[in-house]
Amino acid sequence: MDTLFSPSSSNNRNTSIMDSPRRALSELTFKYDTKPIINPNPEQVGKSEGEKILEKIPELLHIMLYGKSKERIHVAFGLRNISEQKGYRRALAMANNFIESLCAILVIEQDSDAHHRCQQHALAILTNLLLEDPMLDAFIANEENCLPGIAKMLLSEDKQTQELVAKALDYISVTFVNQTLVCGTDQMLYGIVQILHNSSKSVKTKQHVLQALVYLSAHPKNRFIIARERGLFDELICVLDTNLKLDERRVLGKLAIQVVYNLCLLKENVPLIAKNTNLRRIISLRYSTIKEYIQSIRNEVLEPYSGYQNDLLVFKLSGCILDLISAYDNRFDSRSILEQTGFNSDSIQFGNHVCKSITTMLEKFTSNNENNTIVNQSLNDSDDNKATTVDERRRKAAAKRNKLINNKEESNLLDR
Repeated sequence: MDTLFSPSSSNNRNTSIMDSPRRALSELTFKYDTKPIINPNPEQVGKSEGEKILEKIPELLHIMLYGKSKERIHVAFGLRNISEQKGYRRALAMANNFIESLCAILVIEQDSDAHHRCQQHALAILTNLLLEDPMLDAFIANEENCLPGIAKMLLSEDKQTQELVAKALDYISVTFVNQTLVCGTDQMLYGIVQILHNSSKSVKTKQHVLQALVYLSAHPKNRFIIARERGLFDELICVLDTNLKLDERRVLGKLAIQVVYNLCLLKENVPLIAKNTNLRRIISLRYSTIKEYIQSIRNEVLEPYSGYQNDLLVFKLSGCILDLISAYDNRFDSRSILEQTGFNSDSIQFGNHVCKSITTMLEKFTSNNENNTIVNQSLNDSDDNKATTVDERRRKAAAKRNKLINNKEESNLLDR
């Protein structure tokens, strides 16, 4: 019978390996298998892990929808990691039934921890796929369960879910063509008001929701319906009158003022703001406080502080809002009535700021439909190009903001 060690003496046979490791290791003999190893999957040679997963998308989607709890969470988390890689996002979005399955998870009612985890991963995946391409954004937003799913998730009481859905709402509202779809979705504006109310301690969630409101209120067709959503002005007042750190208060305050300013650009909304005494008071207070800061800096020839540009924008926009409110208060002035000026005109202009009536907008829309000439076509093309340029600026700003937030989170983790 073959042995591992060469026989030398009876004493050597009784010696343990630990007693003479050098001699034992030197006398070991190994047998190698010389038969070639055959790859059972030759078509997978040279493919990355991400490419292999993309080929298994149908199977993974089936598991995520109908699998066991742990399997569903594991698959959703894996797809989330793949979506964080920029090179695979377009392929994921265009995969058969991928967006449909993610949105179905958002609207399905299941009271289980595994389903809630899958919903969070689905929101994160949608957020990763947005901001890549306007065509992809429109494709995602037009999925029938996408916006209803986001509206449903806005009502969640889970803090992590609130942050994820706020981010998704922010990014899907960047593209101009999506903005009317978002506001026209049932329960969307109600959900926005509710998440502003429920996320009182989450600055990041509020920032994403307010940024989405800035985008949505910038669309002329959304201003009428947004201003009439119950509780919205109360939440904006809470944002403006909150007790937070100075830099956080500046960022959230700027966004809230931008929303009010955008709504004021529709003449029919000015009375709603003028009659809200608390909103008038706090905007007037912000205006006077920042005015004193700016005057002190200019009088004493001091260097602008870190939030100077932020405060300067709030100063300009709040001043315009107060001018429009003043025009509304003086609407019964006899001269204004006779000359059809101020609030009695169809459009109110203060410098570069123009507040238009909804009737003017409707007349312009009707005339554009009736006159299908080459000139009008060229004007429409220029408007489309302008909207595309604005979308591109917004997309770059949102991507930059997202990068800054991620860098800040990484630095906070390092500081800990």
